[in-house]
Amino acid sequence: MIHASPERIFRAIKEVTPAEMPIVGFLLSLCQLPAHLARPAVASLMRVQPIVEQALRCGFVLPGEKPHRELVVETL
Repeated sequence: MIHASPERIFRAIKEVTPAEMPIVGFLLSLCQLPAHLARPAVASLMRVQPIVEQALRCGFVLPGEKPHRELVVETL
């Protein structure tokens, strides 16, 4: 059980960065490898950008969201 409000939980989900979740950050960096090779300076910036935002730029889609209740991110 998580002892936090739904609002706080969803804010954390949307704000978590690869720096806070190294394994997820590594997997996301594989998706962004061409960008890293073309512009190495961008790699450090991507470590502080939220994972959800980066996933959406990598081809994932957000088919639905119920605020403070459900967030669905998928790939085609």
